[in-house]
Amino acid sequence: MYRKLMFSIIAPLLFLLTGCGVSTKHIPAVTEFDADRYLGKWYEIARIPHFFERGLTDCYAIYENREDGGIKVTNWGYCSQRKAWKVAQGRAYFSDNRSVGALRVSFFRPFYGTYKIIALDRKNYRWSMITSGTYNYLWILSRSPVMSAEQRKELLKAAQELGFNTSEMLIVDQSRNINALFQEAQKQ
Repeated sequence: MYRKLMFSIIAPLLFLLTGCGVSTKHIPAVTEFDADRYLGKWYEIARIPHFFERGLTDCYAIYENREDGGIKVTNWGYCSQRKAWKVAQGRAYFSDNRSVGALRVSFFRPFYGTYKIIALDRKNYRWSMITSGTYNYLWILSRSPVMSAEQRKELLKAAQELGFNTSEMLIVDQSRNINALFQEAQKQ
């Protein structure tokens, strides 16, 4: 009875966490990855919509080293309906080694999902493109809350060539973050 009850609780949760969709296993993660250069703040420029960011604008993530060799992940997004910031904290660990952009990330331990960097500005670490274990998830991130239309178009084209349905992509409103940066610059 207990085992059946646990399965009825855990099975739907695993289904939600892993999503149903075609696997991105064949898409390689970037290599010659410098984890320390990747740390810091990344703004979400575009994403395939999903339930855990529904209604959120001004999304960004902060990545920091953990003492245990992993990476602390803090995701922020503004919920205009609640007029408040939503924060999610998690942890990520490299799947192989720190020179490959493939990690396992968890916001609901003990469950982990895939965080795979599939495109990266290797020279300056100014933008990246992330997927998970299926084609249902894709994010374009930038060090700035603004990305040129040309750069965004180039990344969307690359994603489409990899098989992602880019017509589903949502361009994330970053106006709060842009205004905050502008106000901060005015104080200096």
